[in-house]
Amino acid sequence: MEQGMRLWWLMKAEWLRRAWLHVRMARVLSIWLQMRVGLAASLELLAAFEAALDVEIPDLKLEDIPAPGVPATAAEKRVEQANTLADKLLDDPQKPLHVAIKAQQVALRLALAGGVRPEVLSSAAMLLANMLLHGRRWGEAKEATAIAYAAAGRAERPAAKSQAMTLFGLAWSSEDRLEEAAAAYVAAIGLAEESMDVLNPSLHRARRDLSQILLKMGRQDEAVALLVTSARQLCGLAADTEARTLAAGVTRAALAAAVAGEDGSAGKTRPAQQDQLEVRAGVLVHSARRSAIRSLWEAADLLAPPEVPAGAAEQAEQLLQEAIQVAGEGYGRQSMVFVQCLDALARFSRRQSRLEEALLLYRHQLAILDGFRAYELPMVQHRVLLLRASAEALDQLGETGTAVDYANQALLQAQALVKVGSEPHQRAAAAALEPLFTLVAELKEKTGDKEGAKKARRSMLQARLEKKLPTFTSPGKKGRKATRQNKLKVQTS
Repeated sequence: MEQGMRLWWLMKAEWLRRAWLHVRMARVLSIWLQMRVGLAASLELLAAFEAALDVEIPDLKLEDIPAPGVPATAAEKRVEQANTLADKLLDDPQKPLHVAIKAQQVALRLALAGGVRPEVLSSAAMLLANMLLHGRRWGEAKEATAIAYAAAGRAERPAAKSQAMTLFGLAWSSEDRLEEAAAAYVAAIGLAEESMDVLNPSLHRARRDLSQILLKMGRQDEAVALLVTSARQLCGLAADTEARTLAAGVTRAALAAAVAGEDGSAGKTRPAQQDQLEVRAGVLVHSARRSAIRSLWEAADLLAPPEVPAGAAEQAEQLLQEAIQVAGEGYGRQSMVFVQCLDALARFSRRQSRLEEALLLYRHQLAILDGFRAYELPMVQHRVLLLRASAEALDQLGETGTAVDYANQALLQAQALVKVGSEPHQRAAAAALEPLFTLVAELKEKTGDKEGAKKARRSMLQARLEKKLPTFTSPGKKGRKATRQNKLKVQTS
């Protein structure tokens, strides 16, 4: 009886602990969600999160810490060597993951032994946590992350603390502990906004991950609001930066050229300081606008996902139109970014069975591409996809004769792509050939051109027999390179 009562009290205590944890996490989320995106993390939020952690943050007693400005010590060099060895083992496809993990555990033990700066310890722990997450060893990953978080705190590096919080979030979301994961991402975003550039990729990755977690928790409105607010903040940043740079005497052409890595004013000599201003401002404006466009696309996908096209279609379309406006104002209506935004709206219209609108958008894109003086391979690939999509839409609208012309154009350009360009482009083109042969054959059959359909199928078989489709290295003596190529083949096919 006594044992039974003891077990009952233990179960009740665990239930109360979990209930308190969920209440605490909900409070942390509510604090943050009332804040505007872009504000620094409040001390209350961070304290609430740390108090709610179910992983103990160690009180690191670091000894013999080198003074600032002192060259790397012997202990730090040993840690760096161990980190490098673990990284090489991780990159070696012949070595299993646990071998790299053991090597990184050695690096962490060396760092914990003393004689290293806290940032060195934080880096070693973070590398180990990442490997453990890849190995799905969630508990160990959280322990390593706790060390990284504590060391980052000792080093007074909020950006490293933000990365550690992101790893906590990854571990908890993998365990389906969504409240804890959301709170971790909230804290990571707050720390990142305080310490990082607003355009830091880690910050946007954390926002996207948090939006997915909020969606799983049934909080779709908050997930969409997070992405949309972020996008509008970035657009504002881009506009402000561009206005200040133009006021300083830099031209729009120079800004655009700086992003492309070109000289914006050939034949003129400019001071190095102005060159740096153009490059920094150009990259900042470009990154802000591209990140804003991606955020708007992701928000639209949350409102009307591809698998549930009957979602909040009107709101989703408004966000896609907003992305088109951002691209038009920032890059011009004859740019590739503008084409990509039109394509996002075209795919959305097609999912909504609005084929006429989708077809108009496809033709608009093709007209813009026709105006380019020089074609890069990705543009040709996009053109092939547009021609194929146009052919399918025309067929569904009953214009099968016109659809055959579009499908033939797509096939000819895909065949040309197989012969030129780098291996990834050739691989993508080869993957598109067979479905295009099939599409041409099916469309010709519908128009009554039986001979044409047979010829298309014969051409496909002949291409296979004569190995006109490119063949790629299979795993063997060149194991590492072959493995990479095979992975690429899976991704593009």
